[in-house]
Amino acid sequence: MRRPTSFALLLKHSFISCCALAATLAQGADLPPLASTAQSGTPGLSTNSGLNNTSDVIPADIAFKLNAFAESNGDITLAWEFPPRYYLYRKSLTAQQADGTPLALELPEGETISDEFFGESAVYFDGLVARIAASALNALAGSSVELQLAYQGCVRETICYPAQTRTVTVQMPD
Repeated sequence: MRRPTSFALLLKHSFISCCALAATLAQGADLPPLASTAQSGTPGLSTNSGLNNTSDVIPADIAFKLNAFAESNGDITLAWEFPPRYYLYRKSLTAQQADGTPLALELPEGETISDEFFGESAVYFDGLVARIAASALNALAGSSVELQLAYQGCVRETICYPAQTRTVTVQMPD
């Protein structure tokens, strides 16, 4: 038996993810917008060893819920929440200011996994908290800061989402 090509699997899983989202919307489920975020991710999914249960597929902005806020010292905290079996790749996480200036993220080490596509990779299970130091920002007290964030995640032994980008606006403390 011939094994399906990556492109054929990508098409299949993209179709399945669209159907799962349509079914969720048809059931009247409210898909809450992310607080202070705007989505601009690429549609579609890539395979990671076969989709086992289409009911497990949820949109990336729901799967990887992001909250961003300023601490009293001016540092910005980025907190991702995600369900069991979901993970984010450490190397996919980037942040930049609205003008494109890169920002250093303070990240924990992560857990190393052997990934079918990326080899040995550090990932985060069960959520992630990252920080951007106040000293890296050109922000005045009381102003708002717009950040562009990028990340990519997967569901263990099921699917990988395409890279996601989000724009978040954070109100700095007075």
